[in-house]
Amino acid sequence: MLQPILGFIKASIIIIYLRLGVTKQGMRVACYGLLFLTLGLTLALDLADAFECAPFEYTWNSRAMDLAAQKAQGANETVTVPGYGPILESKDRKYFTGGSALIDPGSFWLQLEVTL
Repeated sequence: MLQPILGFIKASIIIIYLRLGVTKQGMRVACYGLLFLTLGLTLALDLADAFECAPFEYTWNSRAMDLAAQKAQGANETVTVPGYGPILESKDRKYFTGGSALIDPGSFWLQLEVTL
């Protein structure tokens, strides 16, 4: 969630530049265009980040929802996944999730860093 902060920092720098007194009309138009483009991109990325999972709660509550789905399917074997923590698996080694990511977070942030 670093993107909203970066977008507002960029917008504040543009606003400070405008308040310092850009005298040429073309520069003022360019600054306002860049300001609206920055704020639009920030809003679009915030919405994409907020609605990246289905159901909506899976975005911030994925571990608890995965655990509930695993228990509902009868999983009882505890396995520790590095970087994620303990999970439950069924006897036939299936892993159940409580939701799904509509956007791959790793690819999304990688593409975001390249564009910015």
